Amino acid sequence: MNHPPISLSLVIGILVITGSLLVLAQHPDVTISASVLFYSPMMSSTVGIPLTPGYSGIPSPDLRYHWTADYGTFVRWSPPDYTVTELGSDIITTNGTVYWQYLPELHGEEPREVLLKLSIEDARTGGVYGSAETILFRSGMGFATPAVTLLPD
Repeated sequence: MNHPPISLSLVIGILVITGSLLVLAQHPDVTISASVLFYSPMMSSTVGIPLTPGYSGIPSPDLRYHWTADYGTFVRWSPPDYTVTELGSDIITTNGTVYWQYLPELHGEEPREVLLKLSIEDARTGGVYGSAETILFRSGMGFATPAVTLLPD
């Protein structure tokens, strides 16, 4: 019976472990941050909750951001004229920050929670580098991020 030498088995084991670590290192950390923690259409200071992707370990400079919401809509609100442009609930942008807002015409029909998802993709290949999700909670007359104490309905 032929057994490979122990040194060959050790080298193969090290190569397998090294390869596994390299694969894990290619999955970057992706986060969604919100600079406004509560939003209601009655607020005049903002058009929604600004959402910004955070990430580390992504090698490509050609990124696109795929945002989805199971309720509400994403909007763009940017200089120079600060016009609000509705984008929809399933969008792809090359600018990181978008605003989420709920639909005031559906007042009284809002869900208790809204699931927001973000995938960061390579704009050239369409490959996904990583993803994140967060939940917004209905709170009083608006919606809050998980960092806010909920108000009674």
